Amino acid sequence: MRNRCLSFVLFTALCAAPAAAQGDDLARIRKQAEEAFQQQDWAAAAKHFQVVVQKAPEDAKAWHQLGYALHVQGQLDAALAAHLKAASFPETQAVGTYNVACVHALKKDKDQAFTWLAKAVEAGFSDADLLASDTDLNALHEDPRWAKLIARMQGAGGDAKGPDPQTVYAQDTVRRATRVAFFGRRSSAGQIAIQYGSPAWKTEHGDAVEAGKTIGKRWRFGADFWTTLDTSIPFQVGDVKVEPGLYYLVLEHTAKDTAALVLLDPVEVRKQRLDAYVAGRSKGGVAIPIPLQRAEEVANELGISLAKTKAQDELALNVRFGPYRLGTTLKLQLP
Repeated sequence: MRNRCLSFVLFTALCAAPAAAQGDDLARIRKQAEEAFQQQDWAAAAKHFQVVVQKAPEDAKAWHQLGYALHVQGQLDAALAAHLKAASFPETQAVGTYNVACVHALKKDKDQAFTWLAKAVEAGFSDADLLASDTDLNALHEDPRWAKLIARMQGAGGDAKGPDPQTVYAQDTVRRATRVAFFGRRSSAGQIAIQYGSPAWKTEHGDAVEAGKTIGKRWRFGADFWTTLDTSIPFQVGDVKVEPGLYYLVLEHTAKDTAALVLLDPVEVRKQRLDAYVAGRSKGGVAIPIPLQRAEEVANELGISLAKTKAQDELALNVRFGPYRLGTTLKLQLP
């Protein structure tokens, strides 16, 4: 009996050690996956999240992030499988279902796309503006069902009675920053800083721009949360004056070769309960016209930079995204 008990104890100890090791290994791989995701290294993120979901098949967030990483790379069949799995969990049902619809739209399967969009609405998705701005769904725009879907969602938005179902997104993505500060011997003349999320470029974005489908519309300028401009220095761009303060930024395509960087008052945005995902709903703001030009090289992700020029009281603002470039000069009013 003693030998049998000893064998059981040894067996338990031997099993416990690999289990602990497996737990540590999973935590390490999940950390690698999250870091790659935040750095938008989609190939590495997909590789690591594939291991995570194999070891932890009930990890809803991992399935969602795996699907997203594959989706961005254009691996639609593999992404579809991950999106379907994410859609099976309550916490990621709405976003997973919506992403399934996006894959079907990109694969030109309109019937399946509309079927899954209907399921996304049933799961709590109700944002008509976000729906209309997603270039993954461009193939659906000429279908009569599209206008009906938008109208139905818009009609249900403000008049619906009872509780409004909320879809929760926990975001921990890395944000980038560009900043220029002025320092003297005794004091600082001030600073201008921009913080933003950096989305990856998709060819669908360029197709929409070249077709003129983006003209007259406002777009989220960045990823996830609002891109912010924080300035303690008044400046001017052409005839447009900008006072010191904190602003939320959106981009508006005003004409074929012209865009406008629109500075919104965060106080008004909060009053309207607008998230950056629905930047198209925003109204007013200070609009700064900026030429829209083609660039020689393609920027795979959004890049925004502020830099000093030869003039002491000027800054150059440059924006790169895909094959496009936006640039202008900020004339500073230094003390």
